[in-house]
Amino acid sequence: RKDKQESHLWYTRTMRVAALTAKNPVISILALDQAPALAEQLQLDLTLLDNQQSLDRLLRLIYEELAHLVSGVLFDPIYSFPLMALPHARGGTLIRLEQYRELPPEKLPELFPDFRLEEIRNNYALAKLKLSYNPQEAAALEKKQMLAEIQDYCRILEIDFLLELEIFPLEPVKNPNQAW
Repeated sequence: RKDKQESHLWYTRTMRVAALTAKNPVISILALDQAPALAEQLQLDLTLLDNQQSLDRLLRLIYEELAHLVSGVLFDPIYSFPLMALPHARGGTLIRLEQYRELPPEKLPELFPDFRLEEIRNNYALAKLKLSYNPQEAAALEKKQMLAEIQDYCRILEIDFLLELEIFPLEPVKNPNQAW
Protein backbone atom coordinates (compact mmCIF):
# COMPACT_ATOMS: atom_id res chain seq x y z
CA ARG A 1 0.00 0.00 0.00
CA LYS A 2 2.79 2.44 0.89
CA ASP A 3 4.61 1.84 -2.43
CA LYS A 4 1.40 2.42 -4.36
CA GLN A 5 0.70 5.60 -2.42
CA GLU A 6 4.26 6.90 -2.97
CA SER A 7 4.10 6.22 -6.72
CA HIS A 8 1.17 8.64 -6.95
CA LEU A 9 3.17 11.28 -5.09
CA TRP A 10 6.32 11.20 -7.25
CA TYR A 11 6.23 14.99 -7.73
CA THR A 12 6.73 15.64 -4.00
CA ARG A 13 10.19 14.06 -4.18
CA THR A 14 11.40 16.45 -6.89
CA MET A 15 12.63 19.06 -4.40
CA ARG A 16 15.52 16.74 -3.56
CA VAL A 17 18.63 15.83 -5.54
CA ALA A 18 17.53 12.20 -5.25
CA ALA A 19 14.83 13.02 -7.81
CA LEU A 20 17.63 13.47 -10.35
CA THR A 21 18.74 9.87 -9.84
CA ALA A 22 15.34 8.19 -9.52
CA LYS A 23 15.72 6.08 -12.66
CA ASN A 24 19.48 5.98 -13.10
CA PRO A 25 22.42 6.65 -10.76
CA VAL A 26 23.87 9.03 -13.38
CA ILE A 27 22.67 12.63 -13.25
CA SER A 28 21.98 14.19 -16.64
CA ILE A 29 20.42 17.63 -16.90
CA LEU A 30 18.85 19.30 -19.91
CA ALA A 31 19.72 22.99 -19.52
CA LEU A 32 16.88 25.07 -20.91
CA ASP A 33 17.91 28.11 -18.89
CA GLN A 34 20.12 29.67 -21.58
CA ALA A 35 17.37 31.06 -23.84
CA PRO A 36 18.87 34.55 -24.31
CA ALA A 37 22.24 33.05 -25.33
CA LEU A 38 20.46 30.69 -27.74
CA ALA A 39 18.50 33.62 -29.20
CA GLU A 40 21.74 35.56 -29.63
CA GLN A 41 23.38 32.65 -31.47
CA LEU A 42 20.34 32.43 -33.75
CA GLN A 43 20.36 36.23 -34.16
CA LEU A 44 16.84 36.57 -32.77
CA ASP A 45 15.93 39.98 -31.41
CA LEU A 46 13.79 39.12 -28.40
CA THR A 47 12.17 42.55 -28.38
CA LEU A 48 10.13 41.33 -31.38
CA LEU A 49 7.10 39.14 -30.63
CA ASP A 50 7.69 36.86 -33.65
CA ASN A 51 11.21 36.09 -32.44
CA GLN A 52 9.97 35.38 -28.92
CA GLN A 53 7.42 32.96 -30.35
CA SER A 54 10.11 31.30 -32.49
CA LEU A 55 12.30 30.87 -29.41
CA ASP A 56 9.35 29.45 -27.44
CA ARG A 57 8.68 26.90 -30.21
CA LEU A 58 12.35 25.93 -30.36
CA LEU A 59 12.59 25.46 -26.58
CA ARG A 60 9.41 23.37 -26.64
CA LEU A 61 10.78 21.21 -29.47
CA ILE A 62 14.08 20.67 -27.62
CA TYR A 63 12.14 19.80 -24.47
CA GLU A 64 9.81 17.37 -26.22
CA GLU A 65 12.69 15.60 -27.98
CA LEU A 66 15.16 15.39 -25.09
CA ALA A 67 13.43 15.66 -21.70
CA HIS A 68 12.62 11.95 -21.58
CA LEU A 69 16.33 11.11 -22.02
CA VAL A 70 17.61 13.02 -18.98
CA SER A 71 17.17 12.77 -15.24
CA GLY A 72 16.36 16.45 -14.79
CA VAL A 73 15.50 19.67 -16.60
CA LEU A 74 16.85 23.12 -15.72
CA PHE A 75 14.43 25.98 -16.35
CA ASP A 76 14.66 29.74 -16.03
CA PRO A 77 11.87 31.89 -14.54
CA ILE A 78 11.20 33.71 -17.83
CA TYR A 79 11.59 31.83 -21.11
CA SER A 80 11.48 28.10 -20.37
CA PHE A 81 9.33 28.26 -17.22
CA PRO A 82 6.03 27.57 -19.10
CA LEU A 83 7.49 24.21 -20.22
CA MET A 84 7.34 23.00 -16.62
CA ALA A 85 3.63 22.32 -17.16
CA LEU A 86 4.51 19.60 -19.70
CA PRO A 87 5.15 16.05 -18.45
CA HIS A 88 8.74 14.82 -18.48
CA ALA A 89 9.07 11.23 -17.33
CA ARG A 90 9.12 12.05 -13.60
CA GLY A 91 12.61 13.45 -13.53
CA GLY A 92 13.86 16.23 -11.31
CA THR A 93 13.21 19.90 -11.95
CA LEU A 94 15.67 22.72 -11.32
CA ILE A 95 15.13 26.47 -11.58
CA ARG A 96 17.89 28.98 -12.16
CA LEU A 97 18.29 31.73 -9.57
CA GLU A 98 20.68 34.17 -11.29
CA GLN A 99 19.80 36.65 -14.02
CA TYR A 100 21.23 36.52 -17.55
CA ARG A 101 23.54 39.51 -17.30
CA GLU A 102 27.16 38.87 -18.17
CA LEU A 103 29.03 40.17 -15.15
CA PRO A 104 32.73 40.24 -14.41
CA PRO A 105 33.56 37.08 -12.43
CA GLU A 106 34.43 39.02 -9.29
CA LYS A 107 30.89 40.48 -9.04
CA LEU A 108 28.08 38.94 -7.00
CA PRO A 109 25.48 37.27 -9.21
CA GLU A 110 22.24 39.18 -9.58
CA LEU A 111 19.19 37.11 -8.67
CA PHE A 112 15.83 37.41 -10.40
CA PRO A 113 14.07 40.11 -8.35
CA ASP A 114 10.50 38.80 -8.61
CA PHE A 115 11.22 35.09 -8.36
CA ARG A 116 11.98 33.79 -4.91
CA LEU A 117 12.88 30.46 -3.40
CA GLU A 118 9.25 30.08 -2.32
CA GLU A 119 8.22 29.94 -6.00
CA ILE A 120 10.83 27.26 -6.60
CA ARG A 121 9.43 25.24 -3.70
CA ASN A 122 5.86 25.76 -4.89
CA ASN A 123 6.88 24.30 -8.24
CA TYR A 124 8.50 21.21 -6.65
CA ALA A 125 11.93 22.16 -7.97
CA LEU A 126 15.51 22.47 -6.79
CA ALA A 127 17.25 25.84 -6.70
CA LYS A 128 20.33 26.23 -8.93
CA LEU A 129 22.90 29.02 -8.85
CA LYS A 130 25.96 29.59 -11.02
CA LEU A 131 28.72 31.39 -9.15
CA SER A 132 32.14 32.57 -10.28
CA TYR A 133 34.54 32.37 -7.35
CA ASN A 134 38.15 32.72 -6.33
CA PRO A 135 39.02 32.31 -2.64
CA GLN A 136 41.45 35.24 -2.86
CA GLU A 137 39.10 37.71 -4.54
CA ALA A 138 37.84 40.79 -2.70
CA ALA A 139 34.21 39.62 -2.83
CA ALA A 140 34.93 36.07 -1.60
CA LEU A 141 33.42 36.67 1.84
CA GLU A 142 30.28 38.29 0.37
CA LYS A 143 29.81 35.37 -2.00
CA LYS A 144 30.24 32.84 0.81
CA GLN A 145 27.70 34.76 2.91
CA MET A 146 25.25 34.83 -0.03
CA LEU A 147 25.65 31.08 -0.50
CA ALA A 148 25.15 30.43 3.22
CA GLU A 149 21.95 32.49 3.23
CA ILE A 150 20.56 30.71 0.16
CA GLN A 151 21.52 27.31 1.56
CA ASP A 152 19.99 28.07 4.97
CA TYR A 153 16.75 29.28 3.44
CA CYS A 154 16.59 26.24 1.14
CA ARG A 155 17.00 24.05 4.23
CA ILE A 156 14.11 25.88 5.93
CA LEU A 157 11.95 25.42 2.80
CA GLU A 158 13.06 21.78 2.57
CA ILE A 159 14.39 22.05 -0.97
CA ASP A 160 17.84 21.14 -2.23
CA PHE A 161 20.26 23.65 -3.67
CA LEU A 162 22.60 22.95 -6.59
CA LEU A 163 25.66 25.14 -6.97
CA GLU A 164 27.49 25.44 -10.29
CA LEU A 165 30.85 26.73 -9.12
CA GLU A 166 33.15 28.35 -11.66
CA ILE A 167 36.65 28.96 -10.29
CA PHE A 168 38.45 31.82 -11.99
CA PRO A 169 42.05 33.04 -11.70
CA LEU A 170 42.73 36.50 -10.28
CA GLU A 171 45.51 37.10 -12.77
CA PRO A 172 44.91 36.54 -16.46
CA VAL A 173 46.44 33.27 -17.61
CA LYS A 174 49.30 34.07 -19.99
CA ASN A 175 49.78 30.54 -21.24
CA PRO A 176 46.51 28.58 -21.34
CA ASN A 177 48.48 25.29 -21.47
CA GLN A 178 50.26 26.09 -18.22
CA ALA A 179 48.83 24.35 -15.16
CA TRP A 180 47.83 26.35 -12.09
